[in-house]
Amino acid sequence: MFGNAGVLYVYINYGIHHCINVVTKGAGYPEGVLIRAVEPLEGLQHMSHRRFQKPLHELKEREVFQLTNGPGKLGQAFHIQKHKHNAHPLNSETLYLEEGSGCGDIATSPRIGIPNSQEAKMYPWRFFEKDNPYVSKSPKR
Repeated sequence: MFGNAGVLYVYINYGIHHCINVVTKGAGYPEGVLIRAVEPLEGLQHMSHRRFQKPLHELKEREVFQLTNGPGKLGQAFHIQKHKHNAHPLNSETLYLEEGSGCGDIATSPRIGIPNSQEAKMYPWRFFEKDNPYVSKSPKR
């Protein structure tokens, strides 16, 4: 997290889930954004095998939405591994961020999964596309 802006910081949560942050500030400043979920547009067949060990056509609709709707699920679907992807730049041929074609309304909510962070748990630092079915958890407002 103290690395250069534009690289991944990969950490392991609960001993099994590889989660990713994008470092935002730069060297020496531990600031980044946790990527909690994405709407997959390509590679769904591979994601289906990684997440559910079965082909995409066998998934139930709810399972399709669950391919990448959480930080650990996203790491598994994209086969993110700490030993391979930590400090990986996001402008390479193998791993990159791409400008999207636009999205719906952006909403905010308090962060989730941080019950022991006093008042910080209520900060509206969670950003997501409103009504997108791939959002990791429905926000509590």
